[in-house]
Amino acid sequence: MTIPSSIDEVTPAWLSGVLGDDVTAVEVIDAHSGTTGRARIRLEAGPETPDTLFVKLQPFDAEQREFLRIIGLGVSEARFYAAVDGELPVRAPRVWHSSFDDGDGSFIMVLEDLEAAGCRFTGPDDDDVLDVAESLVDELAALHAEFWGQ
Repeated sequence: MTIPSSIDEVTPAWLSGVLGDDVTAVEVIDAHSGTTGRARIRLEAGPETPDTLFVKLQPFDAEQREFLRIIGLGVSEARFYAAVDGELPVRAPRVWHSSFDDGDGSFIMVLEDLEAAGCRFTGPDDDDVLDVAESLVDELAALHAEFWGQ
């Protein structure tokens, strides 16, 4: 199966193939690009598929896409998600699909929509930002301790 190079290529047919469910419609709720391209999508699909998902794929900007291809960051992240789904000692998004191509640097990850799951993304002005930062360090310590020496 081909790896979409833009969010427009994340079609009902493509999603049906990777999710193993009949997806009849896809709506982009939000899309933006930085280190990677990112989009929240709403789906019309069978009962096994959630209403929304989060997609990470190649950046929308050609220059940024080439940079990621050279350093291999997107492929590395997709490889990570493909390898560790459900096996981490910390909260991580469910991986619905992850694929990559080492040859051309393309990648895509279809992940649980953490916002829909109730996760909150803090900002520097939030009253509890220090508590969140401490929790993040604790979670990173647990993650690193699990794989220390491997």
